[in-house]
Amino acid sequence: KLTMSYTGILASNSQVSKEAREFYELKQRAAEYYRTNEIPQRIEEVLNSMFYEKPDDIYGYLVNYFSKFLKAPIISRLVGRKELDGKGQLTVGAEVFCIIKNKEKCVSSGIISGQLENNALPESREANDEARKESVNVALDWINESLSSLFKGLTPDNQHEADKLLSEFFTRKGEEIKMKNEQEKSLAMLSPAVPVPLLPAIGQPKEKKGSGRGKKSTTPEKKIPPEEPPEPAIQGCTAIGAVSLAVAKTAAKLKKIPLYFYIASLKHQEPSNFSMPWPMVTLMDCGKSSPGKLNLMKEVIVVPKPGLKLKQVMYPPTLVYQ
Repeated sequence: KLTMSYTGILASNSQVSKEAREFYELKQRAAEYYRTNEIPQRIEEVLNSMFYEKPDDIYGYLVNYFSKFLKAPIISRLVGRKELDGKGQLTVGAEVFCIIKNKEKCVSSGIISGQLENNALPESREANDEARKESVNVALDWINESLSSLFKGLTPDNQHEADKLLSEFFTRKGEEIKMKNEQEKSLAMLSPAVPVPLLPAIGQPKEKKGSGRGKKSTTPEKKIPPEEPPEPAIQGCTAIGAVSLAVAKTAAKLKKIPLYFYIASLKHQEPSNFSMPWPMVTLMDCGKSSPGKLNLMKEVIVVPKPGLKLKQVMYPPTLVYQ
């Protein structure tokens, strides 16, 4: 008596339709898929435990059981948007989209203020606004294109890896801009210089001799030192801070903990004690430009005693300002 498997029958029987063979192969692939992911074992385990425990909410019990095997959320893409900071200035914001339970969701976002100064002079304010707009556009291109593809597949709670990627990306961009500036300087040096016409010298008027009465003092006036020029910033650098902050806020939201607690946990495994820094209040800001003996002091600061509450610390300075 001969015995043959079902696959042998399919191979030998020419009358079996093509659809039946395809259906059999489909069932084999499905069985292999479920067996690889341990689906039959999980279902058998939860059904046995649920039968003995007999919970009132059956589907809630199943949800709680299978939630232990959920995959960690991963970043699917980053989206950059134009935002306004706390001073009403144009800046950039970053949104983090994650795949959670096979669905894409926008979890959190981060906004960083612009790197340009807001107290610009009226004549340079228009140029400052144009530079800010250009910097925001560069930051949006970085977030929506390069950084979005760079962060795809990264888990939000891996803050160290995220900051490392941002640091390497910013370093590459800085080197590219530096090389571009050097090439522009070399081209400018090779180009012929345009001669500048010399202006005719104008004679200074002679001083009239007087009796000397009411003569002004020859003591040189004290000049106010000019402000130090701001450090030049790379256009688009706000994208780095916005993405880093957005990723940190995303991880804190997914873990359901405050942002400050999550940031502290990056350095300490289990942060427990938190303390606010002592508030120091500036009562007087002096310096070389101050009149009289005030130029001998730079700043007068009130430093509170240790152990006082915030209300006790802030009460004396408020009396001074009132």
